[in-house]
Amino acid sequence: MMLWAFAACADGYAKANGAEEVPVAPSFEEHQAMLRRLAG
Repeated sequence: MMLWAFAACADGYAKANGAEEVPVAPSFEEHQAMLRRLAG
């Protein structure tokens, strides 16, 4: 399966199951906090 076909399948599955919310990007501070947590 090609990557674009998989992406189309994933989009269709998400749309069919009500996952059409647009994710909110984290603020710069939230991003930095996530990186600090991942770094240990």
